[in-house]
Amino acid sequence: MVSNPGGDVSSSNAILRVAVPQRFGTPLRLADGSLAFLSQDADGGQLSTANLASFEAQASVNLVDWTPLPGALTLNNGFLMLRDAGSANYPARFYRLVEH
Repeated sequence: MVSNPGGDVSSSNAILRVAVPQRFGTPLRLADGSLAFLSQDADGGQLSTANLASFEAQASVNLVDWTPLPGALTLNNGFLMLRDAGSANYPARFYRLVEH
């Protein structure tokens, strides 16, 4: 049963998935010149390897056109790590995580 101020309704079995926003930490410049970010759930929760496939990292130079960064995400002690080896090729670069 689901209810809100507008009323309530019953249905057959349903699956509810609550996605918690991710929050990027301060970027780290690695020795090879690439950028890395650690991300965790906004509520402080940690991720497991089962969560990794749900995320896609994307980059943009203009906040309009977004390019996927395949293989850029890894899991590091429960935190997502986004590593962009091509970051040095751009004067400015923006990142986002898309959860599927």
